[in-house]
Amino acid sequence: MIKVTTKSKTKAKPFPMNTIDFQKISSRKLKIGSSRAMEIAEKLYNKGLISYPRTETNAFPEMNLREIVEELAKNKSPFGAFANRILEEDGFYAPPKKGKLDDKAHPPIHPVKNCEHKKLEAGEWKVYELICKHFLACLAQDAVGNATKIEVEMGGELFRARGVRIVSMNWLEVY
Repeated sequence: MIKVTTKSKTKAKPFPMNTIDFQKISSRKLKIGSSRAMEIAEKLYNKGLISYPRTETNAFPEMNLREIVEELAKNKSPFGAFANRILEEDGFYAPPKKGKLDDKAHPPIHPVKNCEHKKLEAGEWKVYELICKHFLACLAQDAVGNATKIEVEMGGELFRARGVRIVSMNWLEVY
């Protein structure tokens, strides 16, 4: 007996980033403690590179996100190429998800203007790059894959295997 089932699966893109999310992601992905990550984010904010980093909002208000993407598309890093795809590739852009948190004071954490790697210290670049990638991930389509389960009976024994084949990386390409 052989039984094979395949289902389409999506991995939803992230919500726009608030302070708590930023601290968690910085700790997990960059191995930077939350207080140090906030210090760096404040420096980037004071340099005019990112929005105010102390916000509980995870939904963008009405604002021109395309202008920010156009600015990031100038970047020579891989996220610059991803920004170009959002601008130019049909069906790649998707409006950001709207979270339920809104402090009515500040938008989610996002880049404000482009900056190249060589103009920032190592820790600053890591945080800036993370914020840029998260922002761009919020503007791409959800990832799509096929989840397959296989059951095979051989010699009275039942064997099971499962896996996911990614069909469209979408936001996962940048993040």
